[in-house]
Amino acid sequence: MCKWGDDSITRGLSYMKARFAAADAGQISATRKKGYVTPDNIRVAPALAFLRSLI
Repeated sequence: MCKWGDDSITRGLSYMKARFAAADAGQISATRKKGYVTPDNIRVAPALAFLRSLI
């Protein structure tokens, strides 16, 4: 899931993680500078760092 701002985790992503706990879940933020992992094990990452990791 990709979001522009730095607000809360998308509800759909939280729902998916609750239903499929073993699945990897992540949210990309266009404006965030540092990444983190939520208590529900959802990874939040800045878009630039995520895109750099693809190259």
